[in-house]
Amino acid sequence: MFFYNKNRLKKAAEKNVAQGNVEKAVAIYRKILVREPDETDVLVILGDLLPRLGRKDEGLESLRRAAGIFTAANETQKAISIYKKYIQYQPGDLDMLNSLAELLLKANNPAEAGRTLLQAAQLCAANDPSKAIFYFEKVLKNDPANLESLSTLGELYSKQKLMPKALEYNFLAGKKYFEKGQFANSYSHLAWVVRFR
Repeated sequence: MFFYNKNRLKKAAEKNVAQGNVEKAVAIYRKILVREPDETDVLVILGDLLPRLGRKDEGLESLRRAAGIFTAANETQKAISIYKKYIQYQPGDLDMLNSLAELLLKANNPAEAGRTLLQAAQLCAANDPSKAIFYFEKVLKNDPANLESLSTLGELYSKQKLMPKALEYNFLAGKKYFEKGQFANSYSHLAWVVRFR
């Protein structure tokens, strides 16, 4: 009869990692997950080990599960660190960027949440203007004076032929650039408004 001893299994897995036997370590960690599927420490470790074996998608899924468990348990800081780790491996995952931004707002870190949302918006800007607009608008909810968002929204709404919105954001961008003493940028936005009014 096999007696389950998580600590003994973890030590055996750690020893295998130290000896370079990553595949063997992964198999041992998976034995722990059979008994305790929500063991976040093991999920995070697998998130780091599996990409070394060329199994990046499996590693990302482990990290996603760990982040979800921490989020559900209201362990915001732990969830944030897992989301950040995930995004290092997969910087273009919009769902994870959005989830990270939400948690950062919950943790009262609006500046970092804004940078995360800007990253998502920039990823979408070329291929999916509607989604980019969504993210830039979300940035502005938390930082109404964000010049990059104001400026880019003016362009995106113009490309979408939504002229009232394009005028609004170009005007706001021009005004904010003027307040900051960036007169050339201010002029280009305000001149655009005059031209299309």
